[in-house]
Amino acid sequence: MSKTSELNAQFQSLLKSHKSILFYVEIGDFWKDQDFQFETTLRLLPFQQQTKIISKKFNKDAQTALANQLLQRFVCCLFKKSTDINSVEFGFNSFGKPYLLDTNHDHSSSSSSSSSSNNKLSFSMSNQQGFTSMIINTSNREVGIDLASISDCDKFGPLDQLISNFKDIFHEDEFEILNQIEKDHKLKVLFTEYWALKESYAKKIGIGLNANIETFNFKFVGSVEYLQPKERENPSIDQLKLLQNQQVQWMDSTKLYIYDNLEKNLDIFLTQLTKDIVVSVVGDSLENAPLVVKVPLDTIVGYFQTKN
Repeated sequence: MSKTSELNAQFQSLLKSHKSILFYVEIGDFWKDQDFQFETTLRLLPFQQQTKIISKKFNKDAQTALANQLLQRFVCCLFKKSTDINSVEFGFNSFGKPYLLDTNHDHSSSSSSSSSSNNKLSFSMSNQQGFTSMIINTSNREVGIDLASISDCDKFGPLDQLISNFKDIFHEDEFEILNQIEKDHKLKVLFTEYWALKESYAKKIGIGLNANIETFNFKFVGSVEYLQPKERENPSIDQLKLLQNQQVQWMDSTKLYIYDNLEKNLDIFLTQLTKDIVVSVVGDSLENAPLVVKVPLDTIVGYFQTKN
């Protein structure tokens, strides 16, 4: 079985068992001091996307933008069962949020008589500290994701200054809870969780942080803990997997109130991808926590370099 066939088989198996899947890439040193490899990989993308990436001022930003586009088009192409990166077309909701068009997949729960709006892949993207991520839902449920760094809190000076500087983004209940926390690390974690929650919800509805996020009152937010990966029983076999399932501990107790009204059909999931990175996933009636899948960058590049 070719790697392309193996990838498609793994992906289709994931879709059969999970409606919501979080894919992520750890960029690491993949393009470090390798300008030629970066340029070669960049040329895989449509020209318009290339120019946007080249315009980035810093190399790390350009690398993150490239990884983001590669992951987005990789997942969409797998969904379409295609290796043609240019075959991906997007539609947009009323707020400008993209979704995949013309999927023609065979995993939709809708019948052939359903409207074309039900035949789409909903997704959301987020980048943070050398990682890029994509949450997808195959049941036409809107989703949003955000990765947020706990250590970013240190960029804004003393913690009391951090809280006061960002007071305007918090609901008064959230602000009161933050001010009651005495331990520095716990405060940083909760601040980061609130930030990720607000941004992921804003992404779900497609309006970003232009929303009045101070009206978002997230309740029952506990401190998520990083789940140290277990030692693999057979590393040699696991390393051969082109899509690598990851174990995370999701927290699902959080509820959202807007103008004191509970958002009833909203599912909210929090976890830590690393000791520093908090992940928030928000979606409409997702039912189950997302599966988390790590995708090596060389798997993505190899997929698009395959000649049909």
